[in-house]
Amino acid sequence: MRQFGRTLALLIGAIIMLGACSSQPEVQTEALPIAKKQRWYWMGSTSYLDYIGPPHAADYWIEIGDDWMGLGNSQATIHTACKQAVANATTTKQGRLWLKGISAKQVSCSADKLEAAFIKQLTRISITEQWGDVLRITLDQYGDAMYFSRNPEAGFASYRCSATESLAAITSGATLSVWLGDKFNQIKEPGVASSAAQASEHSSLQQSEDALAANCRKMFPL
Repeated sequence: MRQFGRTLALLIGAIIMLGACSSQPEVQTEALPIAKKQRWYWMGSTSYLDYIGPPHAADYWIEIGDDWMGLGNSQATIHTACKQAVANATTTKQGRLWLKGISAKQVSCSADKLEAAFIKQLTRISITEQWGDVLRITLDQYGDAMYFSRNPEAGFASYRCSATESLAAITSGATLSVWLGDKFNQIKEPGVASSAAQASEHSSLQQSEDALAANCRKMFPL
């Protein structure tokens, strides 16, 4: 689980908003297809059985190029810590994305080698759902998903809330993006990222994450 240093109160507030009706307006009313000519950094992937994520998100990203003649066909660039690959990409306005003919070459490599799992998951894409600067890609196995951000320094965490739902959260600056299963909410809190109190939270980060996981289980019991 990748740790992230944001206020526990903000995270719990987001869960509460997802678990009950709220008048808080969302940034978008509908998810958009993946934005092209944008570099999307891999935060991590979740499934019913496992969680995987890169130690350094900047090493793992995907970018979809412009359409050829407006037909939904383009080229995708896939980068990992050890490989750079290209693929033929097909997209639709409904958010579908297919990557075919992935061709990779070795590049300078670091110790973390998740490229096989990363690339394999990209061949299993079902739907892309972009919300502002974050992206969720659902895979062909129900409950499996990949999470991306435009910010390689964003934080990511995931918790199992019940037998059928998990919580995933991306923090970037003063913005918190949260998924509970297929539900999504995004909250902006001006000043959170620069709060002096944030620095002191790093020393008790694990306790905060444990508290969040316990709160998740409490609010969404089996």
